[in-house]
Order: sequence, then structure tokens, then C-alpha cells
Amino acid sequence: MTASPSQVKKAFDQCKNTCKWSIRDRDHKKLEAKKLRQGKNKAEEDLDKIQEENIRADRWEKKFQDAQVRKEALEKSLLESQNEKIKLKASVAELERSLHQYCSHNSTIELKVSLNKTKELEKKIEEFETVLQNCELRVELLEENNEHWNEQLHVLK
Repeated sequence: MTASPSQVKKAFDQCKNTCKWSIRDRDHKKLEAKKLRQGKNKAEEDLDKIQEENIRADRWEKKFQDAQVRKEALEKSLLESQNEKIKLKASVAELERSLHQYCSHNSTIELKVSLNKTKELEKKIEEFETVLQNCELRVELLEENNEHWNEQLHVLK
């Protein structure tokens, strides 16, 4: 079977046409592959950036959590300190009341002691007054006796 020149030309043109389409298709695929590679490179760069940002975000999250833990510990410590302060204020108030009562009690005791000393001194003063009166009476009696004896002496002389 032999092909006619027109058939050969037609087959050649078809082959040439197919070849052009194949070249275009190949060029198109190369272009797409290049775009895909560029897109892949860009995607990989973006992925690297995202991973770096995730690492930074994780670090910040860790710092935030640490700060949160410290904040909670400080709040707990503050609350404990405030409670301790309230207890200390109550203790101070109780001690002040006790001191006041003690001072009042001591003042009462001191007043009683002072009153007792005053009463003792009054008794001694009364005793001294009695002794003084007795002495004055004796002096009077002695003076009278002295006068009487002086009179007796004059009478006898």
C-alpha cells in the first residue's frame, strides 16, 4: 500500500500540527511546572514563616502562662498577707484591750494600796494625837503636882 503525496502531506501536516500542539502542551506544562515550583517555593517559605511565627507564639504563650502563674501566686500571697494583717490587727486590738484592763486593774490595785496606806497613816496620826493628848494631860498633871508641892514646900518653910 502506497500513500499518495497528498496523503503523505496531510499526514505530515497532521504530524507537524500534533508536534506544535505537543510543543505548546510541553511549554504550557513547563510553565505550569515552573509556576507550581515557584508556588511550592513560596508555600514552603510561607510555611517556614508560619512555623517561625508558631514557635514565637508558643514562646509568648509560655511566657503568658508563666506570668499568669506568677500573677495567681502573687494574688494568693496578697490575700494571705491581707488575712494575716487582719489577724494581726485583731491581735493588736485584743492586746490593747488587755493592756487597758491590766492598767485599769493595776490602777485599782494601786489606788487600794494607796487608800490602805492613807488609812494606816490616819490611824497612826490618831494614835499620835491620843499619845500627844495623854502627854499634854500628864504635863498638866505634873505642873499641877509641881505647884502643889511648891505650895506645900512654902507652907513648910
